[in-house]
Amino acid sequence: VSQSRYENGNLNNIGLELLFDNRSGNRLELVLQVFNEESRIDSLLSYYYEFDIVLLDGGSTDRTRELAINKGATVFNRTGPHVGESHFVLYLNGLSKSRLCFYMMADEFVSLEDLRSAEYFLRTEDSLVCVNKTEWMYCNREPPSSRRSKPALVRGFRSGSGVYDSSSFHNSLKYSHGKHYRHIVIELHHLHIKSVALS
Repeated sequence: VSQSRYENGNLNNIGLELLFDNRSGNRLELVLQVFNEESRIDSLLSYYYEFDIVLLDGGSTDRTRELAINKGATVFNRTGPHVGESHFVLYLNGLSKSRLCFYMMADEFVSLEDLRSAEYFLRTEDSLVCVNKTEWMYCNREPPSSRRSKPALVRGFRSGSGVYDSSSFHNSLKYSHGKHYRHIVIELHHLHIKSVALS
C-alpha cells in the first residue's frame, strides 16, 4: 500500500491510498475523480484505453472500484476532505509515474484526437493544456442545451507545475509561474446525464 499526504492552504490531512497499480510510466495519465460511477465506468475505460487511466475514488459504495480494476485501471482511494482538485495536485506533483497528467471528471468528455495532441505537447515542450469547457444540460425529452465557460480552464500538466487554489472553488487548478509555458487549448464537454456511451 502506497500512501502520500499533502498540506496546502486550508486543506490539511488529505491523502491518496493506492489500491491497484497498472500504470506503464510512459503514457499520458488520464486522472479521473470518481464516486459511484458503476453505470459509466466500463464505457470510460473502453474509450480511453490507450492512455493510463488513474481513478481517484471518493469512497464509492457500488462496483466502481471492482469494475475499474478488472478493466486494468489504476485506483487510488481519496482520504480527508473530498475536494478532487486538491487530490489531483497531490497526485500530479508527487505520485505520477509518467509525469504527464490530464484531469477530468467522470461525466466529462474529451476526444481522443485532442488528448493525443495534449500528450504530444506535454511530452515535447513546457506546456499547459487548457480546455474550452461546454456544459451540456439534458432534461427529460427536451433537446440538450449548452453553454461555454470562460475563461479556458487548465487541465493538463507536467509534474511539478500544478497548484491548488482553495480560494477559487470552480477554477481551483492553477499553475506555478516559475517558467514560461506554451498554452494548448482543446475542447472539453461536461455531460449532465447519468450515463453516456462514448464512441
